Amino acid sequence: MKEEKMLKGLLRSNRKVGVLVFALLGLLATPLATAQNFPSRPITIYTGFPPGGGNDAVARVIGEQLSKTLKQSVIVDSKIGAGGEIANAFVGRAAPDGYTLFLAGNGSMSISPVIHPDIPYDPMKFTPIGMVATAGAILVARKDFPYHTVPEIIQYAKANPGKLTFASSGIGAATHLAGELFNEMAGIDILHVPYKGASQAVTDVIGGRVDFYYAASSATASIKSGQLRAIAVTSKDRLENMPDIPPIGEYLPGYDFNYWYALFAPPGTPESVARTLAEAVAQALQVKTVQQQLAALELRPQDMRGAELRNFVASEIAKTRQIAKAANIVRAAR
Repeated sequence: MKEEKMLKGLLRSNRKVGVLVFALLGLLATPLATAQNFPSRPITIYTGFPPGGGNDAVARVIGEQLSKTLKQSVIVDSKIGAGGEIANAFVGRAAPDGYTLFLAGNGSMSISPVIHPDIPYDPMKFTPIGMVATAGAILVARKDFPYHTVPEIIQYAKANPGKLTFASSGIGAATHLAGELFNEMAGIDILHVPYKGASQAVTDVIGGRVDFYYAASSATASIKSGQLRAIAVTSKDRLENMPDIPPIGEYLPGYDFNYWYALFAPPGTPESVARTLAEAVAQALQVKTVQQQLAALELRPQDMRGAELRNFVASEIAKTRQIAKAANIVRAAR
């Protein structure tokens, strides 16, 4: 009788263990099955800026091709505010399943972490998917500026410290850092004049109230119309659509400053999902139509994935920290 009770107890225990094992196996298998079936529903790419701007345009170019490659809808949406920080924070809290991505760049990934200590995310914790494109800014001057080359500007600035001025879209913006890097490497002092946005900065350079601005591709029309004069580009390579404009680095060896756009996923995204997305991005960048669309935005396709992209972001943060320290750019909460 005693033996019979013991046997029944063992059977009950084994049954419980079996149920527990199957439950655990189910939990372990779910992410694997999800990753293997990825993507099985629409993917959303968030940007931190309004529709119609550069970030939105890049997201739509890459999103359209990803949709074809992955055979799944890709939606572009926005979480606007704080220079892209709101979108980053939103995606940072999303489920790490590959269905929520964000397109980010210098501003929110490598500048804000240095300039704004209170940002609600750590850029190094995101899952890097792939670089999409890079671009140099164009150093533009007011049309009646008397100097035409980088050496002439450096020579005048050294003889007249603080006399020349450059505009930016705000303290700590990429347009500010590009100018401070130029100051540091050339050993000169061109006075920084911050504005609340690029539009007013460009307007005042056109109006002759400020000497320079480090402009994105949006200034191309003003250059071609003669309202602004292009002096040089900040990237080490010449722009495809304006090959006559020399890089600053040709006169100031080592100078290289780029805008960049890359896709990231929430922290903890499965490696297989991240790999699927990264390969799809790399394939998209090989498509001629995509290359042409990016070229029209003065952007160069750039294939950089996974650990390489993570290391790149780390190096960009270090570079920003160095520029900010040299220029005494003070960290400030938003």
